[in-house]
Amino acid sequence: MKDRTPLILAIISKSDGSLECVNILLSAGADVSICNAEGNSAYQLAVNCGRANNPAWEEVLTILEKPTLAQEGQEDKRVLRP
Repeated sequence: MKDRTPLILAIISKSDGSLECVNILLSAGADVSICNAEGNSAYQLAVNCGRANNPAWEEVLTILEKPTLAQEGQEDKRVLRP
């Protein structure tokens, strides 16, 4: 759990309130550029969890995707280490 931010935990949660939690965290200024220990961004994790198939997540995915696009081809991702 040390390599997961509250935002990442909310994204991968199977809870019914996960979208609400993600929105609260984003509103509070959660850093969407931090990656987990495997180097996956919040956006990548959301897509891997099937969030891209849910229209309710569309706006959140747009917010999460921006840092990922900016980091393409860069080695200096902010990665949490366990």
